[in-house]
Order: sequence, then C-alpha cells, then structure tokens
Amino acid sequence: MAPVEYTGELPQDFRREFEQTLAKSLERAGRTAVVLRSNDCASFECMREAATAAEIPVTLAVRVNNGSREYSAEILAHDSRTGEKLAQVSITCGVCGQQEFLDAIPAKIIELESEIDRIFAGRTEPPRLRVAGTPNAAELTLDGAMIGVSPLDVEVRTGDHQLEIRARNHTTQVHRWIAVGGVEEVVEYELKRLLVKRERERKPRPGLRVGGWFAVSLGVISVGTGAVLIGIDGRPHMPTCAPSSLDLNGACPNVYTTGALGAVALAVGLAGAGTGAGLLIFEHQARPKEPLTAELRLSAGGLALRF
Repeated sequence: MAPVEYTGELPQDFRREFEQTLAKSLERAGRTAVVLRSNDCASFECMREAATAAEIPVTLAVRVNNGSREYSAEILAHDSRTGEKLAQVSITCGVCGQQEFLDAIPAKIIELESEIDRIFAGRTEPPRLRVAGTPNAAELTLDGAMIGVSPLDVEVRTGDHQLEIRARNHTTQVHRWIAVGGVEEVVEYELKRLLVKRERERKPRPGLRVGGWFAVSLGVISVGTGAVLIGIDGRPHMPTCAPSSLDLNGACPNVYTTGALGAVALAVGLAGAGTGAGLLIFEHQARPKEPLTAELRLSAGGLALRF
C-alpha cells in the first residue's frame, strides 16, 4: 500500500486511526498490509515498482478528502507488475462524524477484495523460466533460439521446451520440461570446466631474422679478415723494408705478426656465423606453417605443375 494521500484539514489522530482501521480491515479479509515508504520514491509508479521487487501482487492507492461537512475516500487496487487497475471503491459520508466514516471502511474493503479475487480467478498467468548457476553469464538457448545469458527470468509459452546452457571451455547442460500456465520453472546449473590443451601460437619474429643475418654477415667478414691476417703472417712489411735494412740473406727484418690476431678473428667469425645461422633456423621454425599447394595447368606446351 502506498502512503495515504490526504486533502483538506484532517487531524493527525484521525489520519493515524484511519490507516490503522484500513490495515485491520485488510487483515480480516485475508490480506497483509505493507505500507511502502521511501525517501527516494514519491510517485505511485515508483512505489508500484518497489512492490513488484518485493513480490507484492497488489498495490493500493488511497486518497482521503475532508470537504465541507463531508468525508470521502477513494481506494484503488493496481496490479503491481503491470500497473493495471483491478478494482476501485469509494467511501462517502455526508454530514457524519469521523467514527461513522471509519466504520464504513471494513465493508468497502470486503467489496474491493471480492472484485480483486474475481479478476485474478479469471486470469491464467503465463509460465515462466528462471535460470541461474555457475559459471555466470552462460549462453542460454531455448528451443534452438538464443534468449540471453544467465541469470535470466522470462515468460515462456506453454508446452514442451528444451533449454541448452553453454559456456566456453565448460560442459553443456540440457534441460527439458513441460511449461504450464502459472508455474515457474527454476533451473539451477553447474557446468564442469573442460581441460583444454592450448597449442602455442607460432608467430613470426622479424627481430630474430634481422639479428641472424647481421650475425652471419659479421661472421663472414670476421672469417675473411682472419684468413687475410693469417695469410700475411710472417711476410715482410714492404713499406719499411729499405735496402739498407736487409740482413745478409737479403731478408727484411720487418715482417707481419698477425697470425694470432687472425686466428682470433677467424674464431670470432665462425662463432658469429654459427650463431646467426642458428637464429635464422629458429626464426624459420617459429613461422606459421603454410600448406603446400600444387596447381596443374594444361598449356600448348603440355602439362605444367606449379607449387
């Protein structure tokens, strides 16, 4: 029940007694009165939505007016979920006291409840489906059509249904049932995780290719340099071999001593070339494998096979 709206001058004691009489009349009719109050919710529509969230089926809007020597009240019953007006009763008491006005409430509440019961008896609520479980946000497919992700609460048609619950890297669960009007089917699932073996994705590594070719190039240069240095080791250094500096055998004492340096350069070059070759081989193996394709063509010169 939304807070009562009062118009005109009505004492606080009378307002309190009116609301107590209204609540007791509802309880005698087999209803529980819940007064909805919220600082952030002033409109009736907001109150109705709060009643729906609290699973209260009927929301009452009550207005009381104190006119010139006349008390009047209007009580409207609404379907909390749809907002549809179900029933309405009015209480009017001309030239009467407050107690007479209050005494008229129970009979009007019985009249209101009878009308509400009559309307609900003629209704057939559609069947509903509520799904929740682990893992959250699982894909839900109803009768072959995607209807959303869990958790989900929806209306369904009557009859046979098949619900499939799927989640990535989890088992699939199938639920079958017959939907009946006014009945909610509750499905709670727990999908088991699958053990998935992930293959390492092969990605090209251009840095390895550049580094490999750079190491091979330096290695080749170092090998060539080392070979030259070893080749000239022990040979005379002609720019410094003047005739006056020759020994008795005519040999120049100034000779190249580059053997050790050449050996080092040769070793470094071979190591660099080997390292570069290894990097190139590793980079080639890391590339995605492309399938081998062949094309057979018929031409004037005969058959041609192209890979």
